[in-house]
Amino acid sequence: MSLSQFVAGATALVLLVSFPTPARAQIQAAEGFVYAAQQLSELTEGCLAHAPGGLFAGIGPSLGFPAPGGTRDIIFVTPTGDERTVATGFNAIGGCLYDGVTDTLYVVDNGLEFTDAVTGDTVFEIPAALLAEDLSAAGLEMLPAGSIPNGAGIAMDAAGDLFVTDAGGAGAGDVLRIDVAAATAFVEDAFDFTGGLAFDQAGDLFVADSDANDFSALVRRFSAAGVFLDVASGPTFAHGSVDLAFDLDGRLIATGGGATVARIDGPDTATPLMTGFDSGFGGPAFGGALAATAAQALDTIFDTPLSLDLDAVASLADSGDPRVL
Repeated sequence: MSLSQFVAGATALVLLVSFPTPARAQIQAAEGFVYAAQQLSELTEGCLAHAPGGLFAGIGPSLGFPAPGGTRDIIFVTPTGDERTVATGFNAIGGCLYDGVTDTLYVVDNGLEFTDAVTGDTVFEIPAALLAEDLSAAGLEMLPAGSIPNGAGIAMDAAGDLFVTDAGGAGAGDVLRIDVAAATAFVEDAFDFTGGLAFDQAGDLFVADSDANDFSALVRRFSAAGVFLDVASGPTFAHGSVDLAFDLDGRLIATGGGATVARIDGPDTATPLMTGFDSGFGGPAFGGALAATAAQALDTIFDTPLSLDLDAVASLADSGDPRVL
C-alpha cells in the first residue's frame, strides 16, 4: 500500500471553538470539550492550517481510488463559511503548514502517478497566501515533481527549517529536511509508513509511524540532530499515526487509530479525547494533520480525524462529511 492509498478520497471536518451544537449520536466527547459544525463545499483532504481571518483547507471531490490527478484544491475558509480558492491542481494532499512570519503556505502532495497528474510528489510553496487566489500548483514546487514519492506530514522547527515525512513503507520511511535546493535525509530508512511529525518546545522531534504489517501505531522521539532517543508511545491502536501535534499546554495529541483523537500520556497509555468516528481505510481509522500555533490553549473536540490544527480555536479534518467543525 502506498501513501496515496492512505489519503486519496479522504474527507474532512474542521472543528471551530464556537457555540456548542449537539454532536452526532455516535460521537463521544471527553468532559470539557465543545463541538460545532460548519458545512464545506466539498470533501476534505489532509490539510488544515489556521491563519489570520480563517483557515486553509484541502478539498476535492469523492472520486474513489485512484482519483484523477489534479482534482484537489487548497481553499481559505472564513468563520462565516465563505470560501476562496487559493490553489488548484493537487492530487492527494498529505498535509500543509502556514508560516505567519512570511505569510507562506507549504503543501505536501503525492500521487504524481495518478492519471492526468501534472505535478506532485513534492512540497509546494504558496507565497502571500492570505491574498493568493486561483493559483496553479504547477510552478509552485519547492523541489522538482517526484522528489518526495510518498510525502505525508510536514513540520517546522524553531529555526524555520521544514521537515517532511516520506512514507516509503516496509523500512523505507524517512524524515527529510527541505531546503531550496534539495530534500536531504534527516532520519533515513527508520520507519514504515511515516505520518505526522511535531517538534516539542525543547526541539525534540516526534515522528508517528504505522507498521507495514498490521498498521499498529508507534511514536518515536529524536533529538534536534536526528538521533533516536526513545519510544514516546506504542505500538498500539489506541492513537493515530498519520499526524501529531503538541497542544499549547505541551501535551502530545494524535488523531486516528481506533477512530479516536487521543492524548499521548506515555509509552503504553493514551487518553481518548473523542471517539466514535466514521473514518477508516479498510481497518482502523487513521488520523491526519495536526499543527499547533502560539495562542491561548483551549480544550476542543474534533470529529472524524483526518487533519487537525490547534490554536485559540481548534480545527479538525474529518473523513466522513464535507463539513467544518
